[in-house]
Amino acid sequence: MQRRWCARCDACWACGGADRPHYGRGLCERCFGAQRRDRSLMLREPPPKRWCIYCDSCLECGTQELKHEADGLCVSCYERSPARAATYARYRHTEGRKRSLDAWRGRNADVLTVESRLRSRLRRGRENGIVDHFPPWLEQLVLAEFGSCCVRCGATSGLCLDHHRPLRHGHRLLDNAVVLCLGCNSAKENQLPQDFYDLAILRRIERALAWCRVRRLATIFDDERAA
Repeated sequence: MQRRWCARCDACWACGGADRPHYGRGLCERCFGAQRRDRSLMLREPPPKRWCIYCDSCLECGTQELKHEADGLCVSCYERSPARAATYARYRHTEGRKRSLDAWRGRNADVLTVESRLRSRLRRGRENGIVDHFPPWLEQLVLAEFGSCCVRCGATSGLCLDHHRPLRHGHRLLDNAVVLCLGCNSAKENQLPQDFYDLAILRRIERALAWCRVRRLATIFDDERAA
């Protein structure tokens, strides 16, 4: 890939000046002549040149608007090139890639957990023929309404959101979410609420679900007014 020297972007590597025209080998006209006379012209190669969006166009599409990525290509063309795919395929199996991925997962553990729960609910909803979309911001609202503890045994660890009326019967999680620990959630399975809870607990759940719905609608109304 032949590239011309540009005084606008590249200075003479010997004297650092860009006010004289380039003559050859990364040198201005004066330095090129001086090194040719003292026979030192061939003793040192010019430093590698960086790609310049002002002077050099993308070899694939010819644009100068996008940032250069590699191999004489802009970002867009390089992303579609076989060289990029081959480079990334090699990088995916390196130890550096694994360490980088583990570090990213550690920094974004909370976000990944929320996204995993969201995908799981959508998948289970599709299996039962409904769209079970539950906004992540509602999780904290439901937990606060139930006191961040299992509504049946009072446990404060290993909590999850359970369908009060079973998903298998066509009920979504929205305005139907009850906080249970993993043990109580496994014990409930697909039972109806009246078959699993005591009457006092059932009344408490119904009151909490009503307040969750009111607070959800109020939050949505405030957001719409602010917008």
